[in-house]
Amino acid sequence: MDAVLNIPATLPMGAAIAVGGPAIALGGLSLWFLKGYVSDHMRGPSNLPPLPEVPGVPLLGNLLQMKEKKPHKTFLKWAETYGPIYSIKAGYNSMVVLNSNEVAKEAMVTRYPSISTRKLSKALKILTCDKAMVAMSDYDEFHKTVKRHILTNVLGPNAQKRHRCHRDTMIENISNEFHAYSKNYPHEAVNFRKIFESELFGLAMKQALGKDVENLYVEELGTTLSREEIFRVLVLDPMEGAIEVDWRDFFPYLKWIPNRGFEKRVEQMHTRRMAVMNALIREQKKRIALGEEINCYLDYLLTEAKTLSHNEITMLLWEAIIETSDTTLVTTEWAMYELAKDQKRQVDRLLLEIESVCGSGKITEEKLCQLPYLSAVFHETLRNHSPVPVIPLRYAHEETQIGGYRIPAGSEIAINLYGCNMEKEVWENPEEWNPERFLSENNDPVDLHKTMAFGGGRRVCAGALQAMLISCVAIARLVQEFEWKLKDGEEDDVDTLGLTVLDILATLPIGAAIAVGGPAVALGGLFLWFFKGYLSDHTRGPSSLPPLPEVPGVPLLGNLLQMKEKKPHKTFLKWAETYGPIYSIKTGYNSMVVLNSNEVAKEAMVTRYPSISTRKLSKALKILSSDKAMVAMSDYDEFHKTVKRHILTNVLGSNAQKRHRCHRDTMIENISNQFHAYLKNYPREAVNFRKIFESELFGLAMKQALGKDVENLYVEELGTTLSRAEIFRVLVHDPLHGAIEVDWRDFFPYLKWIPNRGFEKRLEQMHTRMMAVMNALIREQKKRIASGEEINCYLDYLLTEAKTLSHNEITMLLWEAIIETSDTTLVTTEWAMYELAKDQKRQDRLLLEIESVCGSGKITEENLCQLPYLSAVFHETLRYHSPVPIIPLRYAHEKTQLGGYLIPAGTEVLTISIAINLYGCNMEKEVWENPEEWNPERFLSENNDPVDLYKTMAFGGGKRVCAGALQAMLISCVAIARFVQEFEWKLKDGEEDDADTLGLTAAATATHSRSHRKMDAVLNIPATLPMGAAIAVGGPAVALGGISLWFLKGYVSDHMRGPSNLPPLPEVPGVPLLGNLLQLKEKKPHKTFLKWAETYGPIYSIKAGYNSMVILNSNEVAKEAMVTRYPSISTRKMPKALKILTCDKTMVAMSDYDEFHKTAKRHILTNVLGPNAQVLGKDVENVHVEELGTTFSREEIFRVLVLDLMQGAIEVDWRDFFPYLKWIPNRGLEKRLEQLHTRRMAVMNALIREQKKRIASGEIAINLYGCNMEKEVWENPEEWNPERFLSENNDPVDLYKTMAFGGGKRVCAGALEAMLISCVAIARLVQEFEWKLKDGEGDDVDILGLTGHKCNPMHAFLKSRK
Repeated sequence: MDAVLNIPATLPMGAAIAVGGPAIALGGLSLWFLKGYVSDHMRGPSNLPPLPEVPGVPLLGNLLQMKEKKPHKTFLKWAETYGPIYSIKAGYNSMVVLNSNEVAKEAMVTRYPSISTRKLSKALKILTCDKAMVAMSDYDEFHKTVKRHILTNVLGPNAQKRHRCHRDTMIENISNEFHAYSKNYPHEAVNFRKIFESELFGLAMKQALGKDVENLYVEELGTTLSREEIFRVLVLDPMEGAIEVDWRDFFPYLKWIPNRGFEKRVEQMHTRRMAVMNALIREQKKRIALGEEINCYLDYLLTEAKTLSHNEITMLLWEAIIETSDTTLVTTEWAMYELAKDQKRQVDRLLLEIESVCGSGKITEEKLCQLPYLSAVFHETLRNHSPVPVIPLRYAHEETQIGGYRIPAGSEIAINLYGCNMEKEVWENPEEWNPERFLSENNDPVDLHKTMAFGGGRRVCAGALQAMLISCVAIARLVQEFEWKLKDGEEDDVDTLGLTVLDILATLPIGAAIAVGGPAVALGGLFLWFFKGYLSDHTRGPSSLPPLPEVPGVPLLGNLLQMKEKKPHKTFLKWAETYGPIYSIKTGYNSMVVLNSNEVAKEAMVTRYPSISTRKLSKALKILSSDKAMVAMSDYDEFHKTVKRHILTNVLGSNAQKRHRCHRDTMIENISNQFHAYLKNYPREAVNFRKIFESELFGLAMKQALGKDVENLYVEELGTTLSRAEIFRVLVHDPLHGAIEVDWRDFFPYLKWIPNRGFEKRLEQMHTRMMAVMNALIREQKKRIASGEEINCYLDYLLTEAKTLSHNEITMLLWEAIIETSDTTLVTTEWAMYELAKDQKRQDRLLLEIESVCGSGKITEENLCQLPYLSAVFHETLRYHSPVPIIPLRYAHEKTQLGGYLIPAGTEVLTISIAINLYGCNMEKEVWENPEEWNPERFLSENNDPVDLYKTMAFGGGKRVCAGALQAMLISCVAIARFVQEFEWKLKDGEEDDADTLGLTAAATATHSRSHRKMDAVLNIPATLPMGAAIAVGGPAVALGGISLWFLKGYVSDHMRGPSNLPPLPEVPGVPLLGNLLQLKEKKPHKTFLKWAETYGPIYSIKAGYNSMVILNSNEVAKEAMVTRYPSISTRKMPKALKILTCDKTMVAMSDYDEFHKTAKRHILTNVLGPNAQVLGKDVENVHVEELGTTFSREEIFRVLVLDLMQGAIEVDWRDFFPYLKWIPNRGLEKRLEQLHTRRMAVMNALIREQKKRIASGEIAINLYGCNMEKEVWENPEEWNPERFLSENNDPVDLYKTMAFGGGKRVCAGALEAMLISCVAIARLVQEFEWKLKDGEGDDVDILGLTGHKCNPMHAFLKSRK
């Protein structure tokens, strides 16, 4: 019997909840990708194919691929791959992009009724008073009415005849001004735009209001505005406002989040505009009241448009003004640019044609129909330089079709005019500007719509005729009266052009941002994002300085995604090779200028310092520094100068250093004695160099700041006594780590209103404990002072001399003195000893120099000036191992210049940070020979001053030079010399290139004898060479603040976990915030996991947003996880959805492995899934559900119990990836889940969200696909070969040999049932039918649901067996 057997498409994705076994499916990350699959397959059949889709990433869609500021060019590139019509994702929204004339015309004419609705951005909704304009309104009765009004009085053919006198006057004025300027300034550039747009604005005012204005008193603003100010309020500001980006437009489900800065700017713009328009209307109403009538739009509307409100009349008048004031300029300007580039076309063709028609007379509008080449120039300019490359977005309010594809309702439609006009099938050599293409017989010389620059269909631009008349007459008149040519070298410069009238300066605008009245109406949405930067760059006014080179980034995040490694200073140096020594990057919302050479760094620190003297602090540093109440953190003001004078006078200045000399000598002696003692007692064990050195440095800091060291301290506020080690942790260790805590809001200040409670709590606790300990220390010392005991220390000095300082400021200054001394010097000393231990020859050279100066005596500070090689070692270590590679960020509070580039001023919200990359400066090949080598000899040349502390800029420069530089040099140099003098240093074998964990070998020398007594011992320098004082109060080692802290945080946390004999998991590299989500683009994460296993091994870690996930890809580790290590990983991680759907784990499959689980599993085995329980129950045909008050059929029951839950299970709650944002409501999702839960105790829509929480918490995901493709276990695993299970080693009834049913204590309870049903079904079907596939179905691939099933339902031919 020949027949086609159809197996339903959605081979059930598995038990949706898969009660009883591991068929619960990946839940979480994979569900994210499944959501689109399920929604695609639930739409029902369609005979139209779906649109091609440009692959993007979760959440952001294709935003990350839209790097350049000209999306129309990106769209055209995609069209080469995906065809003339395709779909992209702009955040949450779908956008259909049309790139050919054919599909564009189909959309604008044939399918117009389905896409007639305008899609406006938030900015345009405000600025258009919610579509109260011709160009912005939907195609309804209001649109038809107001379009009829504007055509009747302003833009229609009869109206154009009535306004002819205004246009003639405008052209005459432009010509006269050019003649006057070229006569008075024959060799200077004339600002073409300024003259042209000023006259266009005058024309617009006459047409709209009856006359131009010179000034205007605006009652609402309480001021009189000049003509230029009126132009800015009515035209320039709204054009900029129209391309203001509200990020919520891309993510409408987050529209409840306020964006106050954006809303305030646009509302202010709207309020000022309406105030000016009202003032203009009031002035003209006075004229009307006096009986003076003028043929203008206002008079017409007041007489004929009785049904319109005052607000609507105001918006229509403004529309007429702004439409005329900009769009025409764009085409005229580009046409003149192209003609100036091409003298033959300008003179031999166009001028000759004009003279042949007009002779010596001036061109007039009547002659235009006799000038086909002028028409061709106009149309070719529209084609090659469309005023707006992408027609304003439309919205498919119902399902339709375009280009043979189905267009779902809700899609945005973007018609890429640039793509249409570059279509090679329509235009020959489209990238060339060639007016001759419009002179063929097929072209109608008066057809305004041949390039679609004015749109098409019912929404064709009402201002097309006026634009053609003005532009063509202007082009012809300017060519007729002037000879145009470009400045030499500017033929290909299309951004800032020098046109010669002689010379005409022309900064070509991108087109009418709003250009109300035609398709030049602001792009709205995605395109606004990219044009915003362009417009802001071009509205700053003229400057003789070029803008900074920019490292290309992505929207929202800027360059954060490129900062993958934990050493940003190295990334900065790599970028310097491409972009030069000074360039700009984007760190989220903010800009950062990075300096990578000595020359520009010194210029910044000295010459330009007044413009960049303000500190830019991260949120963490603001808290820890009590809002800049420290020398190193304060801005360069009177407070800074005062407190710096205090610390220099008593702690760090040259005289203070002499007074504290005894403390330093004691410290060096103590360190030496401890090394000797340790080597004597433990000759074969490693001594912790850092522990001894930093302990003694802390003691020195306490003596200088408070007069004496402490062993313990009772802290009243904490109610406990702290040991010396605990005091060190609270005052030094914890703040150093806190300073590099990252608050993601630092990168996105417009989201600073969102609480980050975990971060804030940690920092506040740290700050509170630090202040409590400092207060306790001060109280103890005040008791000493009260008893009459005075000590030369910083506290005594401040209490006596700093009467103007508050208690909090004194406390912070004392803490600063402690933390500064306690860390930075250690870094340089440690690195110097490491380099000397690597290089025995240089160590011997240094020892020889020391012995030649000191003989058998111990080195002292007085000897340092006689030891040039020691100085060279110190400075080369500072150069090669800068304590902090990036000088703390500064903030450009006013416009300045660096390296010949313009540095814009920032604001408190949008900051321009200055980052001086010392690492880059010290690796500069033009300054340092072989900079990647540690070579002290470079500092021994005649050009180097041996006592110059600033030659490497490690201590900063200019007015903010590090106050602690002298002390750092004294301590470090004496320590290095003393250690080399008394010990022989060498690295452990095999550790020559290990800069993280060093083993140094010391052979001790008798302290009071020059004879060497060898003692074999290992001196260990701890692994985590600090990057420098994260706060390093007192100098440029003050924490990097911002972006660098982000990357340092992981570095420090990784190195603070303590020793372990197990290696860390391999990690798949990801990006900040999102982890590896961007790499999981396909809908089959198990295959991506397997690919990664080929690189990173069978077990590795990934980041799913904030959380970690360990992936297992081999049988061996999977069995170890499920059996041996099961007690450690037996807890289920439940997302929000599953908590709701399972009533918080009250199910076998979802419960943790506890008594409830064992009991419930025993019940289900006894009655449902066990061997003796397979003959129970019955089917149902219908059921009455009392809670819903209805009777459900069998099909409805199946939907409620299975289908709805399966869809609910793959609903994504983005908060699962970012649990620190779980406080943000997701009401739509929560509502859907609750409804599903009520109807069927749960809604599977929420399962995806809940499973993603599980992912985010870092649980174990076992990739069975990877295990079953393991080549070490299975021969040719990619082949389907049942014979492999027929060997003697295989138990024919072993259900668990492939682990498809899990293993260990959580083995699937339904395995027996699955085996019985599947095996009997397979055997019966093969027994009764002969099976073969339809042609073309041999390579059908699987699609992952909650379980893996075929992409399409199986269609097979079968024949009954006899």
